[in-house]
Amino acid sequence: ARTGGQRKGKSKKWRHYLQFPHYSQCLPIKNDIDLSYPFIVEKQPIGRLLFKRFCEQQKQEDLAICWRFLERVEEYETSDNDPEQRRRLAGAMARLFDEQLALTEGNQSQQNDKNHSEIANTENSANKTTLVNGDGPPLSPSCSPSSISATQQNKLLNDKFIQKCVRISTDAANSTGQPSTTLFAGLAKEVRRSLAGEPFKQFMETIYFHRYLQWKWLERRPVDKHTFRLYRILGKGGFGEVCACQVRASGKMYALKKLEKKRVKKRHAESLTLNEKQILQRINSPFVVSLAYAYETKEALCLVLTLMNGGDLKFHLYTLSPGGFDEKRAQFYAAEITLGLQHLHRERILYRDLKPENILLDDYG
Repeated sequence: ARTGGQRKGKSKKWRHYLQFPHYSQCLPIKNDIDLSYPFIVEKQPIGRLLFKRFCEQQKQEDLAICWRFLERVEEYETSDNDPEQRRRLAGAMARLFDEQLALTEGNQSQQNDKNHSEIANTENSANKTTLVNGDGPPLSPSCSPSSISATQQNKLLNDKFIQKCVRISTDAANSTGQPSTTLFAGLAKEVRRSLAGEPFKQFMETIYFHRYLQWKWLERRPVDKHTFRLYRILGKGGFGEVCACQVRASGKMYALKKLEKKRVKKRHAESLTLNEKQILQRINSPFVVSLAYAYETKEALCLVLTLMNGGDLKFHLYTLSPGGFDEKRAQFYAAEITLGLQHLHRERILYRDLKPENILLDDYG
């Protein structure tokens, strides 16, 4: 079921399910969604991918450099305290900005040569031409706004910032100790601020943003029981059962939690159920189970959640590893739990039922 042959579990009509409308039909969605850089680029996976492609396809080299730098910083900060790996990444960042600095200097030199040549040609022609006004020499190209090079006019990163990046990256690459996790945090913040300005405004006028709106339109399509294939029951809860399900359009597997309406009404748990759905909607962390879809049938309210195939921590701790976990593994799980709780607290959510049975592992442990 998880592979589904050549179609990988997709329905024969999957192209129909995922068909985009013309982007003009999606423009009204702009009035209903958050159009800020942090939301679209940093919180939305499809927005992040489309903005990355926008940066890579632009003629302005700075944009691609900035994006590659942010990717290196993210990899650096999540390199699991591996000093050698961090030094390699710092060296890669130093080379990245060295190339940009050399390119900038080369472009500036070419532009200066071009300006000097234009000035010389203009002066020669001025000596041969009588001025209409008789007020003096004509305006030099070097003084004209139109002669300012595109490199300087549209420059995203100034030389001072680039030199600072090169210095910090080189020092980290050559250090013998453990490079700090937050070494590039300040630089990354400045780069994000730059990208959130004029480049993001340009992105909003391109086909990449139109594609983002089309995906948002697709997200808003009605979901019902026919959207999924249902498989075996994974467990049972107080209001119903949890079973595995598969999206017909994409073939992706999820866990379907059914809340039977009769049981919810009998226990007067309507507000509790609504709170659960609203809280799950707000969660956006790889360390907390999140809500992918929600719909209702005549008998039940259905929440489609992240599928965790690795079992719970209690099973691993007491059945598979009765002697307990080794220190590295315990640290890894503790770090993931801490990051998940931090995300909940940032969203002003208090979780009061943390226990091994409620800590689930995915396919990769």
